[in-house]
Parts: sequence; structure tokens; C-alpha cells
Amino acid sequence: ITGHNYRSIFGYLDNLDEGDTFEVKDKSNKTITYKIYDKYIVNTDELDCLSQETDGKREVTLITCTPGGITRLIIKAKEI
Repeated sequence: ITGHNYRSIFGYLDNLDEGDTFEVKDKSNKTITYKIYDKYIVNTDELDCLSQETDGKREVTLITCTPGGITRLIIKAKEI
């Protein structure tokens, strides 16, 4: 899931840390809780963070730009 780092969208992602949780609603309006297991910064040309290899486990990747748009903040989380 990608979004700009505006306060109303993903502006607070930088405040999250490994071990924190968040919720996402799926198409059927079911709430799914995810726990963050990794947080890092990449350059705009680094695409490994987009891998969908999850060994069959339900995961989500949150991506936003860092201030200035030079790099991207990546947050990886697993369903709990």
C-alpha cells in the first residue's frame, strides 16, 4: 500500500516501530490486525521491497516517501 507522507495519509508512519500493530479492513469490511516486523529506508530505484514472496502468509507492505522525496520508507508487517 503506497501513499504520500501527508499527515492525513501516511505522515505518521515514521512514528511506527517494529512490534507495533495496525489494522486494515478488507473488501468484506473484515478488520485484519498486522504486526510490524521490519522498517527501513530505500532509494527510489531499489525494488526488492516490492517482493510478494511471503511463504503463503498474509503480509502487507506500507510505502511512503521520506521528506524531500529522495528515499522511501518501507514498513513490513505480518497478520496476527
